[in-house]
Amino acid sequence: MTSTDKKLGIALALVGALAFGASAFAEEMSTDGSVSVDATVKTEATVTAPTPEDVRAKMEARAREARELAEKKRLEAEAKRGELQAKKASTTQMIAEKRTVMEQKREDFQDKRASTTEALKGKREELQVKRASTTEAIKQKREEVRNNLEEKRKEIILAHANRMEERFNAAFDRFDKLADRIEERLIKLEAANKNIQTATAHSLVDQARLKIEEGRLLSAELSAEVELAIVSEDPKAAFDGARGAINEVIGVMKTAQKLLVDAVKSIKANTPDELENDDDDNGSTATTTTATTTAQ
Repeated sequence: MTSTDKKLGIALALVGALAFGASAFAEEMSTDGSVSVDATVKTEATVTAPTPEDVRAKMEARAREARELAEKKRLEAEAKRGELQAKKASTTQMIAEKRTVMEQKREDFQDKRASTTEALKGKREELQVKRASTTEAIKQKREEVRNNLEEKRKEIILAHANRMEERFNAAFDRFDKLADRIEERLIKLEAANKNIQTATAHSLVDQARLKIEEGRLLSAELSAEVELAIVSEDPKAAFDGARGAINEVIGVMKTAQKLLVDAVKSIKANTPDELENDDDDNGSTATTTTATTTAQ
């Protein structure tokens, strides 16, 4: 077999491999790498070998399909990217709108709190004026009582009245400290979560403070009532009046206690789950303190 025949056989074998696949090509290859003349003749007899133009056309068709597939994928990727950008823009706008609503609510709450604080300030000033005048009146009453009491009765009865006043004042001091702790808790919660509702709790604490001040005034007047009862022309009626004053102080104390407990309940009701453990600690403290005060 000449060199030309070998080259022709190899060319025909390559065309046959493209046309019929690797298995047909393998069958036509000889062990030394050459192509059998009989196989070549047989192939030529059954199938017309594709021309170079046909091979080139197939290759171009495959290249065109590959380009079309790549273009399709690129267009799909661009469409998906556009959808993601539109969704991101929508989400950003929604967040901005929510932030605007939250800021407006915060401003409204601050305005309301400022007006409430101003009103409470006025009430406190009124109480301070009343307390000053009452304190002066009590001082005068005590002086009058001291001038008319017998020394021994004075020591016994006044000691009892002073102890009672001290116990009442100690209870109101505990209520004041509890109110401070509740307000500290409110400030902490507001710092941790700007959306928490604390207006009701603040209002209840403010009302409790007013009752505490009222109780202090009544407690201060109580000692004078006891002293006056001793020198009264009708001691029985005077002591009945003193008992009424005592009950009034106790009533004010219970009201202040209830307001503080309600404030703690309001905090619990509006505290998110992640802050609940902290809130339970304060609620337990409030309940224990008020229960101890009542027991005393």
